[in-house]
Amino acid sequence: MRKMTLLLLTFTLLLSALPAAAANRRTLSRTTPMVAVTGVSNASSGDAPHRINEVSMLVSTRWIRRFWEDRLFCAFMAYPSSTEFPYLIKVAIGIVSSGTTWSVLSPPLPTGLFDQGDPALAANPGASGFHPRRTYLAGRSWDPGSGKDEITVWHLDGVDTAWAINADIGYNTSTGIAADNPAIAVSQYSTSLGHVYLAYIEKGGPQQIVHFYRNPGTDVWSEALLNGVPVYSNSDALNSLRLDVDPTGVRNTIYLSWVDWTAGTVNVMTSTDGGDHWTGPQANTASTFINSNQFIVNYNAIFSPTFLGSAFNPYDGSLAVVYHRRKTPGLYDSEVLMEKYSTASGFSGAQVVSSLSSQDDRWQPAVDCSSTTGRCMVAYYDHPSGDPSDTKYNVYDRLVESNGASVTGENDVLLYGTASDASSLLSHRMEFHDVFYYNGQWLTADVVATPSENTSDVVVTFQ
Repeated sequence: MRKMTLLLLTFTLLLSALPAAAANRRTLSRTTPMVAVTGVSNASSGDAPHRINEVSMLVSTRWIRRFWEDRLFCAFMAYPSSTEFPYLIKVAIGIVSSGTTWSVLSPPLPTGLFDQGDPALAANPGASGFHPRRTYLAGRSWDPGSGKDEITVWHLDGVDTAWAINADIGYNTSTGIAADNPAIAVSQYSTSLGHVYLAYIEKGGPQQIVHFYRNPGTDVWSEALLNGVPVYSNSDALNSLRLDVDPTGVRNTIYLSWVDWTAGTVNVMTSTDGGDHWTGPQANTASTFINSNQFIVNYNAIFSPTFLGSAFNPYDGSLAVVYHRRKTPGLYDSEVLMEKYSTASGFSGAQVVSSLSSQDDRWQPAVDCSSTTGRCMVAYYDHPSGDPSDTKYNVYDRLVESNGASVTGENDVLLYGTASDASSLLSHRMEFHDVFYYNGQWLTADVVATPSENTSDVVVTFQ
């Protein structure tokens, strides 16, 4: 039986700055000056050669020599360039600087499980609350032979030099059930500071959202609604769960969001009591989503169904959601949209973020928002050619208002060149990249590949 279970629990080689010759640049429409790229750094090259998928990023705190210092964490799933397995989660940690040198810390595998994926990061970076200065990593662990799997939670305290397994959640022994796509968040609210929430999908039949949370002040994970009572139940293609909380701690609201491939909707539920009770799901206006069996363009190498990106906007207390959809139903084109959700007024209505050319395909957006201006940065992949056999792609971003209305033109964060150019990019199947706003700086982590080497890396750009 298929169900969705939601648990509420909580680069050393530098990549040279990718050249973008003027001859390669297309004319961009500009409203205000775009946010310039100040540096590029390869977070994963110390672990190469490999291919990369599934990226998560945040800034947390580490004890460095004699002081507490902020560090950039970039988690990704890596696998050998010559084979499709094993899949392993790696976490690159570096200073928040474009010239950083990265160290890679890999979380241990649970006993009897041999692959890892779907990494998600969260942290209590402050000096108070439950487990201060602790970073959490959630991911899926599985055995491809037996079909056994689970969602694993690891933690890394500020003084630690290795990840420790914190919890094994949703362990399955049936090949007909799979745990997938975890999302994790840590409360910053004063009375629940450091409490951890985790969400994951259990696939196998009619999908249900059931959830657990971290017991206040303990290291025990508990079910929030007892006896498996679902928060939400639907047999449609629910996917891409997200969990968001107010990072400033002003509000005590948890946002659970996901996409429904069949209905073509983004859905949001909220809780103000740690997950004990939830509002009913609120859906935006339906459109044509791309499901797991469809391509961005009519070519097998560019494949990414509609996934959701989200971020809480502290400036106005709203949730920013980004996603891609079919631009023209029945064709192989796609566009990126953003809208905001508020508990008072619901969805604001979708704004198209991507707008360069009618023949471009845009997909897999990520977003974060500034607490001082309320503006958000949306980054996404771009297939610029009308030729479906051309699999090179770019990475673009755009600064927008909290409702998705454009502030700047589209910015070529990483622009492809010729096949012999170091900035050439080749698309693989990809799920997720990430944007993070820190101390007035926009950080974007993207999957890039070199065609001649059939390898890929996680490249972080600084703006």
